[in-house]
Amino acid sequence: MECFLQPWGKKRCGFMAAACALLMALCKYPYDPQVEPPIMKTVDGNDDATRVFPINGRQQICNPSISRDTVHFPGCMLLLNFSGVLAITAPAGMSGFSGWSAQHDRLTIVDTSNTVRWFMKREELGADEREEFQDPEWAAHPAYIVCLLSAGALRKWSCYAIHPRTRKRILLCKETLGENSTPHLWVGGGAAAPEEPSAVIYDENGFADSASVFSFFGTSQVKVAVAVASGRDLSLYYRDYAGDDRLVPLARPDDRAGWRCESPLISPDGGWVAFNAWKTPALYESYIQELSATSRPILLKEGWSDPHWWAHPADSSLLYLVYQEVPGDNLVYGDLADPSLRLTGELGVTYRQLVHLFTGASTQSASLSRIGQPEALVKLPTKGGLSPDGRYLCTGYDRAFIVGLP
Repeated sequence: MECFLQPWGKKRCGFMAAACALLMALCKYPYDPQVEPPIMKTVDGNDDATRVFPINGRQQICNPSISRDTVHFPGCMLLLNFSGVLAITAPAGMSGFSGWSAQHDRLTIVDTSNTVRWFMKREELGADEREEFQDPEWAAHPAYIVCLLSAGALRKWSCYAIHPRTRKRILLCKETLGENSTPHLWVGGGAAAPEEPSAVIYDENGFADSASVFSFFGTSQVKVAVAVASGRDLSLYYRDYAGDDRLVPLARPDDRAGWRCESPLISPDGGWVAFNAWKTPALYESYIQELSATSRPILLKEGWSDPHWWAHPADSSLLYLVYQEVPGDNLVYGDLADPSLRLTGELGVTYRQLVHLFTGASTQSASLSRIGQPEALVKLPTKGGLSPDGRYLCTGYDRAFIVGLP
């Protein structure tokens, strides 16, 4: 969910490498996935059904998120590349995917065989070589992704919602955000096939009008959450298109001046967000908060980071938070495919905590109930969430991995 140049904030970054080119024509439809390769290893002589799939070789990526579309993009991750040679395979017949990349020049969906399933270049959204994508995230609705794109040579940032299967998109917020705004999108029931509106009107905060949003999604049940900078702080806001057409601020955690609240992820029912608050990479906290003008953030735990929602596929009333705990700071280095690491958990552990939420409760203590103890999913740190079917996690910082669970 984050991208760091140095351990003091979320900045643009990248590493230059020797160029190679791999020329192909424009991709319009998802690639038919290859069979998951058999990467099964043993840990200390015992069979271990956890599979770890390296993505993009030793090249760095950021903002990983696991696919929420288990029909068209099963076992895939959405990622943001840095500059240099990409160690990703493009399938025969997929044109326009170059093996040489500029920093943040495209959005890419990759499967467990390290094969590109879908990509979109910045030029397709009208940006030039000076501009960059930032903060891509799979939306709470499986059919959409959301991201930032810069304008004016990185001085202004816009938020797009994109429907990968049709490549249709809507500019949800025009040139009023920052590169640390980490947007997220929720779309409720009744959504139809997207239709791009002919003319969008933007309010004083840069957000698209309700009629245009309804035209694109086929429903007014749409919410957007973003982080907005104010001095040293980064605070959260949301826009509810079924509400009163305004950008609503969320209260910040108490006694956290100078901390940055970011990466808000909207819950499956659209009523809550889970988010990071951090001051340095070694000072991280995770919170949840009801999407309400009067709500207060509820601390989940110090040291938790990158919380994601997960609803059990057999019973959607069973709602979990999936998060990582990492010793030291939140920047993870190392080869997660090394099976010995899954014995010690020395790089970190990914957990799942069952919770029950009470919307509209009068106190914080009455808003959240933790049920049982956290469950260790894998003794590896992962930042990109758990797939809806419970089969895959993903992560990325200095290297990227998809983790297949037993």
